[in-house]
Amino acid sequence: MTTDKKSTRESHLSGLYALCVRRPVLAITLNLLIIVAGIAALLGVEVREMPNVDRPVVTVTTTYSGAPPEVTDAEITSVLEKAIARTAGIESISSNSKYGRSRITVEFNDSVDVSEAANDIRDAVSGAGRNLPVDADTPVVVKADADADPVMRVVVTSDEMRIEELSKFVDDEIVDRITSVPGVASVDLYGSQTPVFKIAINVQAMSSRGLTPDNLRSVLEELALDTSGGSLETGDQELFVRANSDVKTAEQIGMVKLNETTRIRDIAFVSYGPERASSGAFYNGKRAVGMGVIRSANSNTIDISNDVRAEIERMQDQLPNDVEVNVSSDDATFIGGAIKEVVFSLFLSTSIVIGVMLLFLGSIRVTLIPAVTVPVALIGALVGIWLAGFSANVLTLLALLLATGMVVDDAIVVLENISKRVHKGQGPRAAAILGTREVFFAVITTTATLAAVFIPISFLPGSVGKLFSEFGFVLAISVMLSSFVALTLAPMMASRLLRTKNYEDTHKPSAAWVVISNMGTAIERWYSSTLDWTLRRPFILLGAATLFVIAGASQYTSLPRQLTPTEDRSVIFMIASTPQGASLDYTAGKMSELEYIAQPYVNNGEARSIMSLVGMGGQINRGFLVMSLKDWAERDRSQQEIVNELQRKTAKIPGLKVRVAQPNTIGIRGAGQGLRFAVTGTNYNELAENADDIVSEMQARYGDKVGFASVSYETTQPQLLVSVDRERANDLGLSSDRIASNLRMLLDGSSVADLFVEDDGIPMVMEAGGLPLQSTRDLENIFIKSKDGTMLPMSSIVSIEEEAVAPSLTREEQQRAVPVTISINDGYDLAQAISDMKEVAEEVLPEGTNVTLLSEAAVLEKTTSNVYMTFLFAILVVFLVLAAQFESFMSAFVILCTVPFGISAAIISIGLTGGSINVYSQIGIILLVGLMAKNGILIVEFANTLREEGRSVFEAIHDACLIRFRPVVMTVVSTVLGGVPLVMAFGAGAEARIEMGWVIVGGLGFATLSTLFVTPAAYLLLMRYTTPRKASEEKLHSELDKALGTTNTPAE
Repeated sequence: MTTDKKSTRESHLSGLYALCVRRPVLAITLNLLIIVAGIAALLGVEVREMPNVDRPVVTVTTTYSGAPPEVTDAEITSVLEKAIARTAGIESISSNSKYGRSRITVEFNDSVDVSEAANDIRDAVSGAGRNLPVDADTPVVVKADADADPVMRVVVTSDEMRIEELSKFVDDEIVDRITSVPGVASVDLYGSQTPVFKIAINVQAMSSRGLTPDNLRSVLEELALDTSGGSLETGDQELFVRANSDVKTAEQIGMVKLNETTRIRDIAFVSYGPERASSGAFYNGKRAVGMGVIRSANSNTIDISNDVRAEIERMQDQLPNDVEVNVSSDDATFIGGAIKEVVFSLFLSTSIVIGVMLLFLGSIRVTLIPAVTVPVALIGALVGIWLAGFSANVLTLLALLLATGMVVDDAIVVLENISKRVHKGQGPRAAAILGTREVFFAVITTTATLAAVFIPISFLPGSVGKLFSEFGFVLAISVMLSSFVALTLAPMMASRLLRTKNYEDTHKPSAAWVVISNMGTAIERWYSSTLDWTLRRPFILLGAATLFVIAGASQYTSLPRQLTPTEDRSVIFMIASTPQGASLDYTAGKMSELEYIAQPYVNNGEARSIMSLVGMGGQINRGFLVMSLKDWAERDRSQQEIVNELQRKTAKIPGLKVRVAQPNTIGIRGAGQGLRFAVTGTNYNELAENADDIVSEMQARYGDKVGFASVSYETTQPQLLVSVDRERANDLGLSSDRIASNLRMLLDGSSVADLFVEDDGIPMVMEAGGLPLQSTRDLENIFIKSKDGTMLPMSSIVSIEEEAVAPSLTREEQQRAVPVTISINDGYDLAQAISDMKEVAEEVLPEGTNVTLLSEAAVLEKTTSNVYMTFLFAILVVFLVLAAQFESFMSAFVILCTVPFGISAAIISIGLTGGSINVYSQIGIILLVGLMAKNGILIVEFANTLREEGRSVFEAIHDACLIRFRPVVMTVVSTVLGGVPLVMAFGAGAEARIEMGWVIVGGLGFATLSTLFVTPAAYLLLMRYTTPRKASEEKLHSELDKALGTTNTPAE
């Protein structure tokens, strides 16, 4: 053996792939460690629907009993907003002021910790507390979006309990147990009417006895006595003293003396019963108490659902026989179904890919090689998910599903090259080392390219950026692991499983394999002749490709654009409203009509249950109905078909406006309701007029495209305006607070104090009996004592007028705002609606008045611009990575020439299948960039190698295409067919999977022609102007030798 041969052999035995061929146990052990680590990670990784896209959100709620919206807005909301706005890291502030309540929602940047943010908000609110009204409650700060949709809705019904008894039972026995579940931020109660002692005052009887509401209040406050009296020591024991009232019933309250001659029953009717209703809840037509479970930011919906259901199960034995607790709706149902469907598709996709390999390879022994590499790479990716702190969710599982077709690519390339050497007569072990060495650079390059595609995605801001990041990371880690497995396990297995050429010559292949082999040979002959023809006419081919790209670009402009496709989540929401000023009973009656329309869907088996709420958000003219549908396999019609039918039926209910909505995937507040925006400025009335102008113009121009429209500012809520003669009141020694307190009690009722009965605090509520006060004349028989004890009629210092006001006031970014919601019909996408609305607003809005997008519209607009920029960055990064690896900008350009063709193919596929441009299809398009480049690398890398061997550009690209034809087709077919389960998806979340699937299947399927024909044509035209790297190296060596005064001498 010569020194040259020994040196060459030693160089070939270097490298990890050669080490694994020489030491098979090491290769097996390394890959088994990946599998073991993946299984361990699977047991510890969190399971949820989507990556954690929750922004840090903090809500500040303040109760100011009896205050109208404008007072709440001026004295509570604006004061707190100014204090909160100085907190660092705020992304947006929105607020709402209603009768007796202020709610401010603060959204922070992604980098802010929600606990720290809540502490900062508490400090800001505490500092502003001295500027708030004295009788306003202390603001409550919650680490959640209090206006967010509940993740679960639970209802409690009883056949025997009165509503106040049921409400008390729920409040005492159930609410705290559900609130204590980890991840639950709060529990909203619907339809609850806690028991109270009502003291309905006979105003005339009270006045005739020379008494005032203050006299009655003082006596009632004394009745609420329940306090510690200290302790008393007697001899050798210590006695604790507790002072409390012996009054426990309504009759006993009525017997309490106000003075020597008058008892409470003489001037008031005392009763025990439910508080005045401000809301109502019904479950399948039965009166109920509802609970909305609000999850805290960054918590897990599945965990909350499991824990809440477990808590309900534990309390079953403690419930009275007539009390039932049911889950009306649960987001986790959809999440669990979606994950099961994706896991099933993952197994199906893996089976299809392995089946395709068996057809191509024709041998079970050989197919075992890629069949083993797939699960190793996919299971190993779970380690990356766990280490990165990500979760097993629909998107990461989708990434694994798409990766099944890609992770096998590297093994195919390695195996195909090894097989060629074996067929030439080389031994399996030698072929494994030499074949792997030959494609080592191509495997590393394709892996780096795919990983590079997702680098820019990591910097995409917002919730959509988080979605892209996790998806891209899982794909990248899967592909990187696949290259490791392909360069370690695949050559080792090939060296042991591939048969020698002598064995193949003496063993007859199966008839099926002969047929498939003959078909493959015929296709290769067709490709060879077609390639030869196109390479001699490259401009014709490139011209046709350009026309195809133009067709794709024109198709793109006509595609609908939305944030996410509408998904069948087996739940439908109906948001209803009656005219402002309507009573709770009137709204309840209209909601009964809505229930009557919904009930047949329960009867025919399409829906599980109906839960309706009256008095949503503290507004008695608002209603909300939740229809939970049966599982996807248990009904014939889709959710969208049912929604369309409900929209037609509910439009016919007189006196009731109904908006039928569907929840969205990303959990955006108010999503699924159409186009939502706010008109912002300084004057509410003018803003409302401007909002009406926009709505009217939109309906006039696009009447067939828009449906229900709602402007959330209507001055139709009746309100009594009480005016106090402050000068006269001061002269009489009467404070405005005292006058307001008395009037509030008579107009709205006033909770005086809690009377403890069996250790339960029962509120005592004073209110005016008989007809309500409606004018100044009604005040003539109501008296108040001046500072000298004189009884004065209220009418002497107070006047009353009725006026119409808005029931709630909204602010966006500390500006007064009037929110608008316009539902959009099928065929009118959200992006186009936004564009049309902005055009209308530009025409009708005066200077100084602006439009702010809300909810899904805001996220869509922000995401669209960011995604376009991310896409351009992805192409640039891939280009630079390819250029660095090939040491040629021209080679990188040739490889990326196929990208426009692939994207056009994907866009045309979306159009042909009725899809849209959305988050999922955009993810697929960015992924397509890497996949297109990957196939181009296989051809360009080998063509460059052939050029360095001395072949012409034409010969190099012609032979490279023919030699790489089989692995390119195998990788494309495996990736395309691996994505078939996506386009054939059904069940939970199928809409999103179908959207992404058609991008991959359609785009990559059509784009294969680009790789096999456009790439060689571009290579032929452009690479003729470049010099092979080997020639440049030789020239450099020659110049160095000349500069150093040396000559090349052959090595001895």
